[in-house]
Amino acid sequence: MIKRILKIIVTTFLLSILLCTIYLFLLNYNKKDPSNYFGMYAALCYLGISFLTLSSATIFLNLNVKVRQNKFLRFLSFYLLPFIFTMSEMLPRLTRGIKGEITVMLPVFIPFFISLTIAYYFFKNP
Repeated sequence: MIKRILKIIVTTFLLSILLCTIYLFLLNYNKKDPSNYFGMYAALCYLGISFLTLSSATIFLNLNVKVRQNKFLRFLSFYLLPFIFTMSEMLPRLTRGIKGEITVMLPVFIPFFISLTIAYYFFKNP
């Protein structure tokens, strides 16, 4: 079971990095003048994905049979902590009305939650 959970965390990280990189290349490809900040922006996105992946370490709670068999607790073990970190980053920006900063953060959050949802689906249905 530990190998399976480690595989889920590593797969989530790698798939998030891949989706983020594809998004950033598509975003930069459509511009006539490519941004000089692409490398820095990609590094910050990868750092954010790394932070979210570390926050999803609560997946290890599924080693406990009670958590693994209860659908609600299993869902919380996957999503609660990453969701709290995401909201702690998004809500202050929403309350200040700075929507430009939110669009900058989307390449971090969306690929991570897509890959985490895929991992949750495969964990739920072995």
